[in-house]
Formats: sequence, C-alpha cells, structure tokens
Amino acid sequence: MTSTPVHVTRKRPTVAVLGTGIMGSGMARSLLRTGLGVRVWNRTQSKAAPLAADGAPGTLTGGVSVPGARG
Repeated sequence: MTSTPVHVTRKRPTVAVLGTGIMGSGMARSLLRTGLGVRVWNRTQSKAAPLAADGAPGTLTGGVSVPGARG
C-alpha cells in the first residue's frame, strides 16, 4: 500500500492575528515564514499595513479576520 504525504493532501490552515503590536506582528511574521496563511487586524490600521507587504492581508474588523481561520 502506498500513502500520500500529508502535505499533499491537507490544505494549510489560515490563522488570524488580532493585534499587530510588537508581539502580534512578530507572531504573524513567524507564522508566514512557516507557510501558513495569515490574516491580521489591528485597531489602528496603519500598524497592520506593513504586514500586508509580507503577505498577511489586513482586514477592517476583527470579525472579518476570524471566519475560516483556526484558533
């Protein structure tokens, strides 16, 4: 019997990071480096904007970030 590697059969989850201060932005970048999908939200949108350049789209509300993300 042959088996298919797990990375081929499973889609990587998307993670929501709410709050992109010093700790949140660092966590978001670390998650991106592992290949996970990341969505970010911050009360002050300009603080979340730099993460978009790194591949983590920002959202207008925390509620938009969360659906479909895993916690």
